[in-house]
Amino acid sequence: MDGKPNDSWRYSPVQTSQDRMPVWQVAVLVVLSVAMLWAVLGYVHPRNRAAKSFSNHMPKCFPLDDRDAVKLLGSQNSLAHRAIATGSEYAQTLFDLGLLALAGFNQGEAASMFTACLRQDPSAAMCHWGLAYAQGPMPNKVPGKLGDPYPAFLPTHATDAHSHAQAALRHSHAALGAAHLHVGLVRREQALVEALAQRFAEGAAALKGGKWRTAEARYAQRMQQLAEEEQDADAFAWAAEAYMNLTPCHIFVRTGRYAQAVAVNRAAYEHDLARGSQCITPYLPEHNVNLLVYAASMAGMLHTAESFATGMRNLRERLPSTWMAQGNEWAALPALHIRYGAWDKLLAMQPPPRDARGVTALGGPQYAAVLYHAGRSLALAARAAAASQQLLGLEDVTAFDLARKSLSLREKEVAQEHEQLQMAVRAVPTEPLTRPGAPPGMYASAYRSLAAVAGGLVSARLRLLHNNTAGALDALREAVGVEDGLGYMEPPRLHQPLRQCLGWLLLHAGQLEEAASVYSEDLAQHPNNGWSQLGLAQVARALGAGAAEAAARHKAAWADAEVQIDSSCPALAQPFTS
Repeated sequence: MDGKPNDSWRYSPVQTSQDRMPVWQVAVLVVLSVAMLWAVLGYVHPRNRAAKSFSNHMPKCFPLDDRDAVKLLGSQNSLAHRAIATGSEYAQTLFDLGLLALAGFNQGEAASMFTACLRQDPSAAMCHWGLAYAQGPMPNKVPGKLGDPYPAFLPTHATDAHSHAQAALRHSHAALGAAHLHVGLVRREQALVEALAQRFAEGAAALKGGKWRTAEARYAQRMQQLAEEEQDADAFAWAAEAYMNLTPCHIFVRTGRYAQAVAVNRAAYEHDLARGSQCITPYLPEHNVNLLVYAASMAGMLHTAESFATGMRNLRERLPSTWMAQGNEWAALPALHIRYGAWDKLLAMQPPPRDARGVTALGGPQYAAVLYHAGRSLALAARAAAASQQLLGLEDVTAFDLARKSLSLREKEVAQEHEQLQMAVRAVPTEPLTRPGAPPGMYASAYRSLAAVAGGLVSARLRLLHNNTAGALDALREAVGVEDGLGYMEPPRLHQPLRQCLGWLLLHAGQLEEAASVYSEDLAQHPNNGWSQLGLAQVARALGAGAAEAAARHKAAWADAEVQIDSSCPALAQPFTS
């Protein structure tokens, strides 16, 4: 080195033919550069980034072969056994397992079982029938379009259903000449197959102009006729499938058997985990956990509810996400904290991520922001109320003045947070109106209405902070009216029925008869819940009549609780403790 700068790295515009890179190498580098740029741009897009982060954590699974599946699951076929025309015991068992999956609305897994059935007996007409049926509409899957935030019956499904139904038709006709098959059984199958083939006769064309409704009505009538002729319980069920089918946990929730609802949904979750490792796709696993959280919260099983509400935020890392909406179910946890007045946890909670949502994806991030700011508003209001109470016990002038200034700052925090909440409520998108029976139907999120309910609860709390009980009652009554318009859903869209808060405020205001009426209305809608049973017990104690009986009813309703509560609405009543 002679101390002079080394300029060998500098670009020289003069190159010889030997210095030039071969054309093929240039082409390869260009292609690789474009591919890398595309990958980077695709990754940084929020939607793609979220999708990739989930896929990177998808659980690995090891699929069972057909005979291992029969060994593992075959004992379940007694729950949905229907004899079919086949000489293969394995095909029969796999068909039964497909029926069982259909009964649980898990069409994807049902199709896997029917496909396995055909591997064991390619000529079994009812296995083709099952594949066609598994493509069709059902109460949880109505006609829609690709990308809808709910299961949709698509033209591709209709085309596939038509194809499988025609295959079933061919094999059912061929089976009539098979000496080893029972003729009566084959003829009964042929009637079922012909009805299904007629149902899907037009394929995807039936979805244009709503012609599928006519085909569905005709199919239901034919199935009812066959059911009555043969006294066939399965056919009766298939004819009635247009009506809502409730699973046991739904019945438990609607009849106030909340601990049993927790138990069956916990069992469903554990079953999904076990089967997921064998590449068996669970149907609506998040729905099961949502029901569990709701039921546990209603039963006072706070720790159970909190554990599963937290776990829902990374459920995709443990279970296949085929039947989950985009994003993460983030809203259940703050809703739970609000109900139980967990002020420290609400104030410590980080803002929702961009993929946060409630039960459905459309408007989910905006609704998550509403719950975040509603929870903080309630917690800050409770803290301001505690500061106000401290003023009452101060006699020293200096201490009183300092405490008053502290209270002023606390109230300013509440006002600022409430302003953030109002902005978040306005940002929630309005869902388009649809006619009855059209999608999204029961899959509508109703986030706009839920946001209004959350805003009403916070408005009531802020009015109480300023001793405006009448205004707080007005806000809650209005919010209850919005809740009544939410419509049916499982679990109910609103985590806590707001009559439990309205009843508490009426009790707090000394309007005991109306409080008792409101609590009774809530119990009519949500039987045997300990929240309103507690409210009625407190009303009875205040009235001096029937207190012992009411307390016993609350004790029975709260028998499985993991915590005790002092009011039916901690969201309004829970004091702030530092």
